[in-house]
Amino acid sequence: MKKFLFSLAFVGLSLSTFAQKKFITDVALLMRKYNPMAGVDAAKKNVEKAKEYIDQAAVNPETMNDPKMFLYQGQVYFALTEIAMMDKMNGGTVDAKKVEEYAATAENAFKKVRELDVTKRKDNIQGMYDFFQLRYMTVISAGDQARNEYFKGSDAIKADKTLSEQEKVKKEQDLIIEKFSFSTQSYSMGLIYSAMQGKQDTTLEKFTLNSLHAVVTTLLDKKETEKAKSYALNV
Repeated sequence: MKKFLFSLAFVGLSLSTFAQKKFITDVALLMRKYNPMAGVDAAKKNVEKAKEYIDQAAVNPETMNDPKMFLYQGQVYFALTEIAMMDKMNGGTVDAKKVEEYAATAENAFKKVRELDVTKRKDNIQGMYDFFQLRYMTVISAGDQARNEYFKGSDAIKADKTLSEQEKVKKEQDLIIEKFSFSTQSYSMGLIYSAMQGKQDTTLEKFTLNSLHAVVTTLLDKKETEKAKSYALNV
């Protein structure tokens, strides 16, 4: 009887441990889908769900000191910070205090990854850098695509004989603001991802400033001074 009860207790403990570790697995699957450049709303929904799981793993004795838990906690809270930054860039209202808390949690989590992942392969440390490198490549690609779409669209506007010169100017300005706002946002995030890997991307810095300059000068040309100031301050 005692052996039977012991077996039940052992099974119960094993299932509990499995359930807690499953939270980390669920977070990993959700974060693989994370790509705010393809749609902020969908990305936000994924991250908020991932936060529910990682918050539970962070307080459970079975997983709270696991380097992998800290790896995904860092990813989730960094993503929450990123989405808030994107909302702000797009003119939205964000809770500055909450964003600071997200950023602090992410920073502490990544610090813990470095401290705890002492295996020779350092898998979780590499996982941290892989996360930022993937995000870097994604946003750079999106920024480049936006710039290319501008040049293609600009050529089409210039070739459109049905438009007056005034209409062409307006369409050109609107296109600059749309496409270069997106590329500025993308490249700005790319600089952050580069810095998180301990790198400085001087070429990307130039692309970011050029995109920002295009948006601000176009807004000023349109006499939208306040929008130009707001945009420059929020990037």
